[in-house]
Amino acid sequence: MPLLAAQTLARFKSIASFSAWRERRVATACCERLLEIHFRVAAARPWLTGRALYLHVAAEYLDGDFEQAEQALCAAESSYAIWPTERALTFSDVAHYLAALRCMQAGRDPASLASDIRPTVQAALGRLR
Repeated sequence: MPLLAAQTLARFKSIASFSAWRERRVATACCERLLEIHFRVAAARPWLTGRALYLHVAAEYLDGDFEQAEQALCAAESSYAIWPTERALTFSDVAHYLAALRCMQAGRDPASLASDIRPTVQAALGRLR
């Protein structure tokens, strides 16, 4: 492999690795904030469960915007809760969607992620289980 091609490949791997690292940091921070909000909302409104609780958590995360929170929950349902089999929406689905959204907003290419953040989300949400 010519030296220039090898240098270009090494630089690309370095950039991709940095992007994945940054996405994991952003996803972890997002999930930690969502957990804080989840515990606070669940304690303040113990009658809220499931989707209603997730809506309030997402709305607080999104600066009180319930319309945007509802859109996020619908997107999380269509992205994660119907494949490979249809099931109820989980907090993990909502956190994964919001973390992916936050990573895309923070990245160079807002249309894609450099890594699979699901393991990061699941690790960050481990305290919830």
